[in-house]
Amino acid sequence: MKWIAALLLAAVSHVWAAPVEVPAATDLIVDQAHALTDDARAVLRLRLKTIQDSGRAQVAILISSGTAGEPLTDYSLRVAEAWQLGRAGRDDGLLVVVVPSQRVARIEVGYGLEGEIPDALASQ
Repeated sequence: MKWIAALLLAAVSHVWAAPVEVPAATDLIVDQAHALTDDARAVLRLRLKTIQDSGRAQVAILISSGTAGEPLTDYSLRVAEAWQLGRAGRDDGLLVVVVPSQRVARIEVGYGLEGEIPDALASQ
């Protein structure tokens, strides 16, 4: 019986746990996990800036240190909403969230890009 109580307590604690705070969008690349070298970050930032300057999309990357048990779909959507990527009237933002410790990644696509990057393609 004690194991059932412990299991229920763990489940309830998970529901009541505070979600991970969304980091500030201080750059096109936010690397909380310190997964990139300075050189790799510079090269990637240049590529993202080139895409943005071309007018195709505004792309940002979050390399997260973890979601504290929150499903990646929920966490990445909260980040996308907080960061408000994309240009006004075009909604052409694209967010890539990577969680190296969980070996997962997700792409959130603004409505303005869904014709080019449909949800089925983004989920792959």
